[in-house]
Amino acid sequence: MFAGGYCPVAQAVVRAWKDIETWLSKNCPQIIRTLRPGATERQLRAAEATLGFPLPPGLRMILRVHDGQFLRPRGRWQSLDAFCGIFGGYSLYDDYVTMGLLSLGAACCAVQRWFCEYARRLRDGVYAASPIFPLKRSPSTPCLYPVRSSGPHGPAQVAVTQGIRVHASVLFLPEYCSNPQDEARGTEAYTFAYQITFSLLSEEEQAAAWDGSLGTFQPLLAVQLVNRTWHFLPTDHDPILASGPGVVGLFPQLSAGGPSLTYNSCTQMPCPTGRMTGSFGFKEGDAEAQGTRFIEAACPTVHLSIPEYIY
Repeated sequence: MFAGGYCPVAQAVVRAWKDIETWLSKNCPQIIRTLRPGATERQLRAAEATLGFPLPPGLRMILRVHDGQFLRPRGRWQSLDAFCGIFGGYSLYDDYVTMGLLSLGAACCAVQRWFCEYARRLRDGVYAASPIFPLKRSPSTPCLYPVRSSGPHGPAQVAVTQGIRVHASVLFLPEYCSNPQDEARGTEAYTFAYQITFSLLSEEEQAAAWDGSLGTFQPLLAVQLVNRTWHFLPTDHDPILASGPGVVGLFPQLSAGGPSLTYNSCTQMPCPTGRMTGSFGFKEGDAEAQGTRFIEAACPTVHLSIPEYIY
């Protein structure tokens, strides 16, 4: 089907497209419907003539399968098209970022590797389909906050304290970083968003994970968040400490084996690397209960850095 100069890259790109289409068909069918038919060789040659240089074989192959997406112009937020970028998105408070594939867009270096890496992350479960705004009723999309990563230095980590599970993941936000003028003034800043998910394990899961050094197992049937404490640790800079009641104005209640709660927030760092860790204070029962346990649930340490791939 694709001969000539496509042979070295065709198999990888076609497989990547198949992985993306399979994942979208199952999880976000509204996005699969936006994919355009593939570009013709004549269209690609015309685009190259306009640009004045040849497109990389990887980009040519990507566009030969699907020439971008049918998406409405920016600003049509009342339409679901605004949330249909195949490369997913993320939210931070009321701000939303998404990335789609434009038809015959400008080529970039190593686009094939970037494209295939995204397909691998979908296939391997690094990204999941989830609501755009976790605290609001909103459409699902490929969420760029990773749900899993390999090794202790990855961008997604989990900690369990007496049955309270805290999942933390981070995302680098290049659009909110300092510009050259800021750097010239010595006010360099790097912005990282983070997503935290709380859940209370079922009684059976709590028993299996119980630390015997704490004494006799006592299951938690319900808890309520009281406060938070953050330690942001930029490399070669002073620690940044933050604490306060609840999270984003909320004091969520969790029940054993019940629904989780997810929220997003962000932090600015004076350098591109560092770590973040902290804890969340939960009261057994509810925040006003008397004589019940107070649990300091650990937030796992997550390392902050500029990633190799940005979507």
